[in-house]
Amino acid sequence: MKIIIAIILLSFNVTFLQAHQQKVIKLKPAKERMQLRDYFIAGVVDDRPDTSNVGSLRNGLSKTMTAVNLEEGARASASAYIRQFVTGADQKEGITLHIVRWEIGERTEKGKRVAELSSHFAFYRNEDKLMEYTGNAYVRSVIDVSSHVAALFSQSLESVLKEFDGWWRNNRAAYLDAQVVGLEVTAVLKTAAKNKDLIVFNPKMPLTIADFKGKPDELSEYEAFTYSGFNMEYESQTTGKRTKVKISVSPFFDKSKSWIRPKARNDYVLMHEQLHFDVTAMKAMEFVQAINKYSFSLDNYQEELNQLHRQYDKDADALQEQYDKETKHGTLEGKQSQWKMEIKQRLSKVVAAGS
Repeated sequence: MKIIIAIILLSFNVTFLQAHQQKVIKLKPAKERMQLRDYFIAGVVDDRPDTSNVGSLRNGLSKTMTAVNLEEGARASASAYIRQFVTGADQKEGITLHIVRWEIGERTEKGKRVAELSSHFAFYRNEDKLMEYTGNAYVRSVIDVSSHVAALFSQSLESVLKEFDGWWRNNRAAYLDAQVVGLEVTAVLKTAAKNKDLIVFNPKMPLTIADFKGKPDELSEYEAFTYSGFNMEYESQTTGKRTKVKISVSPFFDKSKSWIRPKARNDYVLMHEQLHFDVTAMKAMEFVQAINKYSFSLDNYQEELNQLHRQYDKDADALQEQYDKETKHGTLEGKQSQWKMEIKQRLSKVVAAGS
């Protein structure tokens, strides 16, 4: 009875040892050192539920499957490979490589043995996941495939490091910008108009009498009329936690709605009307400068922007009325000369401030 018990125990022990035998794979050395351009690997994390092995292969020519593992485990093996064969961009970002899946398996296909590697890697910056890659690679052989497996693991690691290097170079700026919480509002003065009836203000291109193409208002008591104003267009783009708003302001003169009576088509009247357009342009430029200095709130910037637009539009109308009132629509030549000098100085000042 004692002999039988001893045999049973011996048999149990042998079976236990066979179940825990494991084949160790050493990653294949790289032919040349890889240079990462825009990041370096700050660490490797193994996120797999089971880190005790990386799959199983047939044991030699037999049909028995044996567990396999990378030398000292997947994390340590990948870390050692990177230290030895990968040069990181030390002055750039430190990125953590996460192993989500790195598993080898073997099957028979049309009389050949096929070893297939399934990979899933993720790249993190601090706690933020940047990108993840999945892929499969395989090797076929009539006999033992295990000698080719080390190359599969090495190549999959090299490939994903190169892929991320290219992606990070193209997306790094946008990603880092997206991490900044807040609002950025910028305004510029437009220099061209799509509408053929509109002239956008240009200090080097004054109006001409020919630009006044509108039909005179027979009920009006005045000799000329300038239809001008300034439009505002804006577009916003939100990336991550940051919103960028780009605003275009265009001070315009509408040829189709502006007119001069035939008997008043002379240089003096043109000069008076030009100053109306100058006032419009001056207030538009001041509006642009106000936008660029204003501290907008992220939740209410649209209403704040519209309110600012209404304020400067109202100020422009008030200044136009004051100009016509003090010059009596240009009929007081002395006052007209004073306004001409004043508007010229103010306009030059605001143009210089915006350049």
